[in-house]
Amino acid sequence: MMKRTFLIISIVFAYSWIPTIAEIHDAVPGYDRLVYWCEMSKGKTSNDEYIHAYRASMDSLDVAVNSPEGFQMTSDPDAESRLIFSPDPQYRSDHYDGQVGTSLLGPVFESDVKDALIVYPLAIDFIGMSPDYMMETELIAATGNDSINITPLINMLRNPDNTNSDKTLVYEYEVKNPLWSDHNHCVALALRNKNHYAFPIKIFLNDEGLKNKEKYIEVALNSVRYGDQPKAEWIESENLVRPDEGVFPMKKPVKCHHHK
Repeated sequence: MMKRTFLIISIVFAYSWIPTIAEIHDAVPGYDRLVYWCEMSKGKTSNDEYIHAYRASMDSLDVAVNSPEGFQMTSDPDAESRLIFSPDPQYRSDHYDGQVGTSLLGPVFESDVKDALIVYPLAIDFIGMSPDYMMETELIAATGNDSINITPLINMLRNPDNTNSDKTLVYEYEVKNPLWSDHNHCVALALRNKNHYAFPIKIFLNDEGLKNKEKYIEVALNSVRYGDQPKAEWIESENLVRPDEGVFPMKKPVKCHHHK
């Protein structure tokens, strides 16, 4: 399962285009779920339909997602161009192909005063149980440093009771090419709950929003809660998490010479 997951992620993330249904089916048969969400996120449905489907999907993964207080879901005509996010799309790594630190973005909520965006993940079952790979590659792209030890850049929040997470990690960086005008500050949250998929949240802030960073972190965390009903396959996947989870730098893959 892990190899298949990395294959589809590399197909989707290594390029700046959104794959078609035929392209994904040809590459990895059976990934109808990811195809469905890619199509949904292109703005082909109404906000009500989209968020209803999204919440139902997250419920099936034992995560409840509610609208963040003081935020409204955006109606984005450019949703397709904002489906894939990287802290620096131009950065190229000696270890990873294509864009580094990429993620698929789901529902976007904007604060009433327009200084912050809270963005939820598109499909957490393609992220995996541990957020380590996601966090390290994001910060590699954000800093432009393949060899960085991200340990000092990751902070652990005291576990908010409302999220029911085992740990909540937070890290920050500047976005080289903001997807939304002047929202070039990113506060990234990574929720981790044993036997469940990791749940990342991105908070994009402009200069004014940065002044209320702690408030928006609290708002984002108040909108998500893990359940207590893991499925057998999740428990099986949990057993495959690397034993030194949380220890960085991670072992980097050796990049083939013809990709350099």
